[in-house]
Amino acid sequence: MINRNLFAAFIMSASLTGKITVFSSRFPEHRVPIDRWEDVHYDQGFLWVPGCIIFQGLTSRRTFWVEIRCAERLDPAPESLRIISVPFTIDDLNVQIMDDVGGITIHGSSCGNYQLVYESRELTDRELAVMPQNELLEPFIVDDIVREYPELIRLTFIPVEELPDAQILKADEGLNPPAELVLNQLDDFPEL
Repeated sequence: MINRNLFAAFIMSASLTGKITVFSSRFPEHRVPIDRWEDVHYDQGFLWVPGCIIFQGLTSRRTFWVEIRCAERLDPAPESLRIISVPFTIDDLNVQIMDDVGGITIHGSSCGNYQLVYESRELTDRELAVMPQNELLEPFIVDDIVREYPELIRLTFIPVEELPDAQILKADEGLNPPAELVLNQLDDFPEL
């Protein structure tokens, strides 16, 4: 089955921090607050500043299979373990996606406001069997027992008129979000 909403898919490594960063190309890369996480950010699974969002994966040592999608409405996969929705603005047609060691640029995005939906879960044996062969996508096995599968991260951009509030739509056991989610301003990190 062809997914007409799939814009891009690629492998990323999160072997150091377990985080994936999404930011508008106009956002100054040297100001990405990757090392400014406080307990509240870990509890809610993300750190947000205008133009930049950093999501925490399900574990800190995992390879990500990342899918970038565009959609007209929210339609999360029921098997997702974690679903987070945040406001995001694209102001220059390009979006940067980074992991611990590098990143890619997604070109041709439409400028405007979006609901950015992050979904995460482990890949299944069936999915891995049909994916491109890559040693980074191999399950972590100890004593012939699979201990950890690569993680599927789906980022869906839904165009909106007005920016939505941030929401935890589905929380796994690794999240303990506050009653009111924290959205920072870049000025909260003056040293950047």
